[in-house]
Amino acid sequence: MKKNGTIPTVVAVPDNLSHLRDALAGLIAERDQLIHAVIPNIEADYQLKIGALEYEKFEARGTGHVAPIQTEDHDR
Repeated sequence: MKKNGTIPTVVAVPDNLSHLRDALAGLIAERDQLIHAVIPNIEADYQLKIGALEYEKFEARGTGHVAPIQTEDHDR
């Protein structure tokens, strides 16, 4: 009830519902933008910057620049 004792009309609900529907549609569009554009761009940027360093580390490990892991049966 409002302060003056009247009951709110049902007409205000569809207007509010329309506003909420529009807000939800905007949020879903923003989520889709993040999932399909922003996240792949961040992943690609990571691969370009950090992935190259990780590959160099992996490559160095295979060429002997990093000490290989010693096993118990090293006399064979």
